[in-house]
Amino acid sequence: MKKQINIIAFLIIITASVLHAQVKFEEGTYQQMLDKAKSENKILMVDFFTDWCKWCVELDLKVYSDPEVAAFANKNFISYKIDAEKGEGPGLKEKFQVPGYPTIVFLRADGSEIDRIVGYFPVQKFFRIMKDYNAGINTNDYLISKLKENPDDIISNYYMGDKLIDLEKKEEAKPYFQEITEIDKENKSGYLDDAVLYLAYIEGDIDGLKSFSEKFPESDWIKDSYLFLAELYYAKNKDYTDAEKTFQAAFVKFGKDDSETGYAYGQFLLTRIYGISSDKEASEELLNAGLALCDNCLTYVMGSINEASVYFYQATLNNILGNKKKANEAIDKALLIHNRKTFRDLKEKINSK
Repeated sequence: MKKQINIIAFLIIITASVLHAQVKFEEGTYQQMLDKAKSENKILMVDFFTDWCKWCVELDLKVYSDPEVAAFANKNFISYKIDAEKGEGPGLKEKFQVPGYPTIVFLRADGSEIDRIVGYFPVQKFFRIMKDYNAGINTNDYLISKLKENPDDIISNYYMGDKLIDLEKKEEAKPYFQEITEIDKENKSGYLDDAVLYLAYIEGDIDGLKSFSEKFPESDWIKDSYLFLAELYYAKNKDYTDAEKTFQAAFVKFGKDDSETGYAYGQFLLTRIYGISSDKEASEELLNAGLALCDNCLTYVMGSINEASVYFYQATLNNILGNKKKANEAIDKALLIHNRKTFRDLKEKINSK
């Protein structure tokens, strides 16, 4: 009995530590953080954020709270948050040419940049990049050096292309993926399918994405080919019908509960809802269709920052329809998740005479 109690106590301790895992962000000035990084011989990880950035909130909720990410960051980095619109923020934003939020810049103790992460990445990719930068590999300078030594280095070509894709520099990424398709036609490296998929995505090649699973039936990128195809349909071609069909085919193939497909589908539904809510000539029927889409979208975004976005759109649509009570209920839910100015402004608008 005593042994069983000890095991239960141990499990409670482990569970509590997991639930409270969090990256520790230091307080102080930027210079104090550089000094601390130097004294502890660590990399300085600087997170540029704003109080209106929803993906910054998601980074806190989903990534910095991950036990592995938190443990690794707390051991290897001095972590520091900078509000880009307050105090030292505007000057440092300009110094590092921060393009958007969140942007996480990894610095040496002398203030020189190792590399950066721009935008929100899910836990697995964020953690991989953190470990790479800490080890001094797959940074921009590292890849440039490797490719200078050997332009045919397939892995370096892939990671450079992947980095440029993440930075929304698709055309700049193309030559690196094209290099892989030219020097490894038999896919001996295992990166040919990756390169072919990215090229089809960059070029908007719908037929290439459709036929990807037939060309590479063993690829672990087949799911991505469905999601890239759906994105091309609705983001580039404004084709919501074929996008919907593609998502439904993905759910059939990978399961209704597949988290990656569900996440992407939630983004698609939000795009549709936004279009309806911003349409000044939308009919009552269309506005109600938008509310139905909100209900569906909640299934896929519950527990993420996008849940607040759905409530915001519910409030917007109900306010247009004249249902002040439901509009207030929805915007209050949004504010509980993210108390941002846009939401507060809508709350005031709903209740103004």
